[in-house]
Amino acid sequence: MLALYGFRVAKYKRNEKMGIFMKCFWRLASAANKMMPAKRLIKRVDKMAEKYEFGTTRYNAVIVAGYGAIEIMPKIVFGFDNEVTFCGRKFFATDKPDYYLTSIYGDYMQLPPEERRIHHEMEAYEAEGEENV
Repeated sequence: MLALYGFRVAKYKRNEKMGIFMKCFWRLASAANKMMPAKRLIKRVDKMAEKYEFGTTRYNAVIVAGYGAIEIMPKIVFGFDNEVTFCGRKFFATDKPDYYLTSIYGDYMQLPPEERRIHHEMEAYEAEGEENV
């Protein structure tokens, strides 16, 4: 999973706040990922994700989010029967949003100081004419 994560975000991880070890690590991850096709990495991640049936484990995790071990949570957190409205559209969300967000971010309702805020440099698009994309 780390290899797949590095494949997509290594270029964002190189910044002046990082120590020399981490800068070297992300450069190596980026170089190594250029040698392995992304489709192969994705197939490995899919195989890992399908190793256990969802209902047979006490804990689950979103292994593609890149937060690591802090995303291992009781499986009840990953039930998605909770319908929420966001920007006038309906989506299914986790049944335990407060538990999930607190586990990952701590006090997620409190903005960090401006100098500690992280921009993820993502772009999002809506497919024209499609609903709930």
